Amino acid sequence: MSESLLSSRRALGLAALVVTSAVAFRSADADLPQRVVNAVSRFYATATPEKAYLHFDKPVYVGGETIWFKAYVVDAATHRPDSLSRVLYVDLLGPDKQVLSRRTLRLNQGTAAGDLALPDAAAEGTYTVRAYTNWMRNAGPDYFFVQHLPVWQHQVPTAAGQPAQGKTKSRPAPAAPTRGARPDLQFFPEGGNLVAQLPGVVAFKAVGPDGRGMDVEGTVEDQQGRVVARFKSGHAGMGVLRLRPESGVQYVARLQTPAGVAATYPLPAVQPTGYGMMVTQTPDQVVVGVSRQGTTEAPESVLLVAHVRGEVAYVGQTTVGNGTNDFLTRIPKTKFPSGIVHVTLFDGAGTALCERLAFVNRQDGLQVHVKPDKSAYGPRSQVNLNIETRNAAGQPVPAQLSVAVVSAAVQAQARNTIQAQLLLAADLAGTIEDPAYYFRDNRPQTVQALDELLLTQGWRRFVWKPLLAGQLPAATYAPEVNPQVSGRVSRTNKKPASEAVLTLIKAGSSRDVAVLNADALGRFAFGVEASADTTRVAVQARAADGSKAVDIRLDERWAPLPAGLVPPLWAPPVASYVQRSQREQVVERQVNPDSTRRILLNNVTIKGKREQPKETNPFRRDLPYSPGLLRKYDVQHMDGVGAYGSILDLIQNRMPGWTVHRERGEVWVVNTRGLSPYFMLDGIPVDVKVVDGVQAVNVESMDITTSGTVPVYGMARRGGVVSIFSKTGSSGSTLAPVYANVVTARVPAYYQAREFYAPRYDAAALKAAPDYRTTTLYWTPQVQTDATGRAQVTFYTADQADEFRINAEGLGHNGQPGLGNATLLVQRDK
Repeated sequence: MSESLLSSRRALGLAALVVTSAVAFRSADADLPQRVVNAVSRFYATATPEKAYLHFDKPVYVGGETIWFKAYVVDAATHRPDSLSRVLYVDLLGPDKQVLSRRTLRLNQGTAAGDLALPDAAAEGTYTVRAYTNWMRNAGPDYFFVQHLPVWQHQVPTAAGQPAQGKTKSRPAPAAPTRGARPDLQFFPEGGNLVAQLPGVVAFKAVGPDGRGMDVEGTVEDQQGRVVARFKSGHAGMGVLRLRPESGVQYVARLQTPAGVAATYPLPAVQPTGYGMMVTQTPDQVVVGVSRQGTTEAPESVLLVAHVRGEVAYVGQTTVGNGTNDFLTRIPKTKFPSGIVHVTLFDGAGTALCERLAFVNRQDGLQVHVKPDKSAYGPRSQVNLNIETRNAAGQPVPAQLSVAVVSAAVQAQARNTIQAQLLLAADLAGTIEDPAYYFRDNRPQTVQALDELLLTQGWRRFVWKPLLAGQLPAATYAPEVNPQVSGRVSRTNKKPASEAVLTLIKAGSSRDVAVLNADALGRFAFGVEASADTTRVAVQARAADGSKAVDIRLDERWAPLPAGLVPPLWAPPVASYVQRSQREQVVERQVNPDSTRRILLNNVTIKGKREQPKETNPFRRDLPYSPGLLRKYDVQHMDGVGAYGSILDLIQNRMPGWTVHRERGEVWVVNTRGLSPYFMLDGIPVDVKVVDGVQAVNVESMDITTSGTVPVYGMARRGGVVSIFSKTGSSGSTLAPVYANVVTARVPAYYQAREFYAPRYDAAALKAAPDYRTTTLYWTPQVQTDATGRAQVTFYTADQADEFRINAEGLGHNGQPGLGNATLLVQRDK
């Protein structure tokens, strides 16, 4: 049997041919190997997927604390922080999936620092942090960064700022959903199918009603009730069994949970013909076996392809006869970068027959070494933390890192790392309970658990059939250098308004205008330079023929909220940690009160009739004028307002002394003094042509002045001002069109991350206020090692004697993720 081995790099095409066996090639499509390699390269070059990771200062929090984080956004293939996007969105969701905080962050070389403040009265439970770019939304929420964070609640201090008398109560962990319920048990034949007479591995995964893996054990029986296999789950409810299925037999699994629940589950149907695939590993090789059960003895042409993140490392083309163990290949691990290997078997026409995921860990990540300058420290002592970054060969390399120093009581519970996220979790669809578990050691049971995960977890960055047909995934969302206002323009018949003309006007100047054309699908995107405050804009659309009979729908700036279960708290509260956090927060309020965050109030009961807000438009502002006559019009409650089209028609017919004249596509409006007014829409200066597209029935109110001098944005408007407020105003979210061809939007400012408070103690400051930094002792998101791979971080210990864990994570200049840990001991007698 002969096999052709072709090694390729992304975008480099096919390379050297290596002959390793004894039968000649036969292929129905001689160009198939090149087409496959080109298709994978084209996907990654065009789709350019991204990955995100947030390094948190710790994995567990208490109400009232701050979640400190550093964001890393990288190219999904190379892991280099040179992705397309320069804007990152971060959501904080409570246990009820309601949004508590949102951040818009500017990425600088793929990174950004941020923080999220938890309310004092934050409900106890599991909180969720999501991070994504606009470009990542094309791949879907399965590829967002998602981290579940337990938040515990403590006894709230009294109004005087002092804790109540007595010890802080540590609540017991909430009861998890009953583990006695019937689990969801699924079976996954290796390669995709159970094929008659082909022995193989069948993986399984049992999930409880809380969405977490569930321990199960049981048997597999045939139709006569004979036991043909036994199985027992390992890590996270996963495991494997071996089976040689027979044609025409329906196999069932019978299991017994530890809680005594009995249940029966069918295995996938046995296919009479097809292919089987088995993937195993030695220390130096990935071994792939292919077998076939066909209707004839004639050999068939097949193509075996293996790639890691679009880097095609192996292409083998040969023929396979009928029977078992027909084809075996050994691929050196040196051909793969570390990560998920995607192995696919094609027939001669390019149809995918079998797929299998495996993980190759070459131990070639960034090596991060962290060492304090002393073995132990006293309270308020200076710590010099020496950091070195090296590659797998031990050579120094520059890297960017973030560093947290946290009480050892909570740091040991971290469930995700930059290595686990970029090499594993970010390439798999669905939730992984504990990604970091698979990288904590290299024991056989850990390696086996990782293989079982890849046998049961989905991977769908692309689908082969459309990819080989030249069909690339459509990109609905554009990459952002600055935050965008984007959407779709359609005709009144709902068809796309191809090549529609879009005009964007920013608040602050009627001259700040941008114009572009929609694409063939009516989609458009304006980049808006973010400022120190929210930017307000109006967008007007006209069809390519100048018609205003179009609708605009803006894209929702924030991705839809996730569905599915929120896992329960996964660790019991650490009583000492919760108590320390409470004490730290009380002292912090005494020493450094912050009136803008988490104010505590006594319970107050207010009785009385609720007054309905008079104004619903978020841009509603009193119009500045001096002197002059200001009139306010409650348009939405005017009789007969529905009889008018444009708001200008209402002004002409219901406002005495106003004249509106239209001729050859132009519009003029003059008031009683013969002057043209200045128009504002939801606080945004706009041209009269924009106002002509505003529908009267969608206006809430108007403020009009026609005399005197009205200073607006520092300029005198002697012709007066007509300030129009829409019913819904601007929300920045998806809107049913507020007007026929005009919408307003708000573009959020970039969030300015706060600085972690880290006091510096000299001799005069040693008697300062108590320093109870006992949970997070130190946090810095910006550590850069130099060309020699070295950096030093300096900070001071607090008053608490404790053992702290130092955690450093980051990326090397070549995109290799890495982390390092060390212990910091603080003793009172030092």
